[in-house]
Amino acid sequence: MAEDQILPLKVLMVDDDQIVRTYLGASLQSDPRVFLLKTAEDGVEALKIMEEWTPDVVLMDVDMPRMDGIEATKQIREKYPQVRILIFTNFEQRPSVMKAIQAGASGFVTKDKPVEEMVDALLATRDGKRIISEDPASALADMVAGAGNREPVDTAFVESVQAIPDRLKKVVPLLIEGKSNRIIAKELHTSEGTVGDYVSKILKLTNCESRTSFVVKAFKNQIKF
Repeated sequence: MAEDQILPLKVLMVDDDQIVRTYLGASLQSDPRVFLLKTAEDGVEALKIMEEWTPDVVLMDVDMPRMDGIEATKQIREKYPQVRILIFTNFEQRPSVMKAIQAGASGFVTKDKPVEEMVDALLATRDGKRIISEDPASALADMVAGAGNREPVDTAFVESVQAIPDRLKKVVPLLIEGKSNRIIAKELHTSEGTVGDYVSKILKLTNCESRTSFVVKAFKNQIKF
C-alpha cells in the first residue's frame, strides 16, 4: 500500500454552528483515519486558515454568514485545485448543494449520517470518487457538474410525470426542490400524513424506488413546473 494511503486524512471542517464543530470535530478526530487540521466558522475564516494549512478535503456547510459554502467552494477550488471539497448538509438544502457542486465540490453527504459513514465519504472524496453515501449522490453530482455524457431523455418517466393527477402534481415541484414532508405539508396547508401518501403515490406512478431517485430523474430529464 502506498504511503499516502496510510497517512491520516487531513480535514478542514467549516460550519457556523459551534456545537457541530465541537461535537463532530471530536468524533472525526477519534477516528484514526482522520486528522482534523482546523475548524472554521465560515468561508472567510476557512480561506484564511488555508493560507497556512493545506487539507486533503474540506468538509463544508452551505449556509454560513460572511461567506457561504458555495462561494467558499468556488474560491478554494480556484486557489487550491488539489484540495477536494465535500458538502455536508440537510436534505432541505439540496438545491443549494447543487450550486456548490457546480462551483467545484466533489459531492455531498447529509448531516444525519453516522460518523463512520462520514469518514468513509471523506476518504472516497479524497480518492476522487463521487459515490459518497447510500443514496445516488454520485448520479446527482455527475449530472449537475456535467461529468460524462448526458443520458438520453427517459420518455417513459417524463410521460409518467405528465400523467400525475392534478391533486398530486402540486407536490412535485416541492419534492424536486428536496423539501421534507413536514415542510411540504406546511407550505400546502395539509397534514404530513397526507403528503407522505401523495409522495408514495407519485413514486409508484413514476416507477421510482425512492424520493431521491425521483429527484435525480427529474433533474436529468429537466422536469419543470
